[in-house]
Amino acid sequence: MISTNYTDIDPAAKTIDAAYNDFETTGVFPVGETIVEYIFTDSASPGNEATCYITIVISDLEKPEIVDCPMDITVNTTNGEPVAVNVTWTEPTATDNSGETPEPESDYTSGDNMFVIGDTTVQYNATDSSGNFNDRCRFTVTVEDNEPPGITCPTNVTSNNYIDESFGIVQVSTDEGSPNATVTWDQPVTSDNSNENVTVVSSPYQSGDMIPIEISSIGIYLMATDPYGNEGTCEFVIQVQDIEPPVPSCPLGVNGVTDDGKPNGTISYNITIMDNVQVAMISTNYTDIDPAAKTIDAAYDDFVTTGVFPVGETIIEYVFTDNGSPTGNEATCYVTIVISGRLMLGGWPSCCSTASQL
Repeated sequence: MISTNYTDIDPAAKTIDAAYNDFETTGVFPVGETIVEYIFTDSASPGNEATCYITIVISDLEKPEIVDCPMDITVNTTNGEPVAVNVTWTEPTATDNSGETPEPESDYTSGDNMFVIGDTTVQYNATDSSGNFNDRCRFTVTVEDNEPPGITCPTNVTSNNYIDESFGIVQVSTDEGSPNATVTWDQPVTSDNSNENVTVVSSPYQSGDMIPIEISSIGIYLMATDPYGNEGTCEFVIQVQDIEPPVPSCPLGVNGVTDDGKPNGTISYNITIMDNVQVAMISTNYTDIDPAAKTIDAAYDDFVTTGVFPVGETIIEYVFTDNGSPTGNEATCYVTIVISGRLMLGGWPSCCSTASQL
């Protein structure tokens, strides 16, 4: 008879009916070292016994298995921060053939972490008591920056001809002799949660541009863009006004004589007018001037005025109005007309009608 202290051996007991036998024993053993005792008893009376021992060593070479590995995660940055904090996921578990339950480990913990903008690989490892290692649980945490940069429009808007600021509108006048105003402003104040550079563009004009006269105000839009394409905007308003009057040049005085057989004289003279924009209208207090009103469609004109004037001195007032904004600007000049009677010889005029400008 054979017996053993290890009950899970097949066979646990075996009868040998000969003086010699060579047999195979099969058993299931746990991981580690197991000492199996065999007791052999012969058929003598009384039976004689002998004992031997076998040391069984079972090694575990099987890696633990990580289950429920998280899927990839995409999150936004935490408000006002260049990172995402406290990102959560369901942490994986592990099983092992040894019957143990290894605890997966990682450099990151769900709900207690910080991830920078971009992709970060999170890896979990599991190790059993036999030192078998599994590192096949990996997922990606993607942090996106979708927060627009902050931008504060400049308050220091300057021009060579700054007028005032009213109801949030910066009012400037045109450069001297120009239909435009050169306007500059400081760079706006910007900020961004990414702590990276922000680019700023303005439209429809840049600082230092010449901005034309407009009836209405012009909105200057400033757009700040961070490296991730997020945009923030602000606006300030400029109105370019034309407060520069036209510059007329009238003759100081015009002398003439009466027309043949008439009590008055026809006189022609030149007037020059300049404006930084455009003279829209000319008017005069003397209705017998042709034309009494004249439209000029340019910033400069030199025209001839003809009128019929009585004997003596007549002072003609000319009012020139441009089409400036917000209202037309006016300038006035005066022409003194002096008409003299003709000299008569024998009852007939001695010369023709003449006029001279001084």
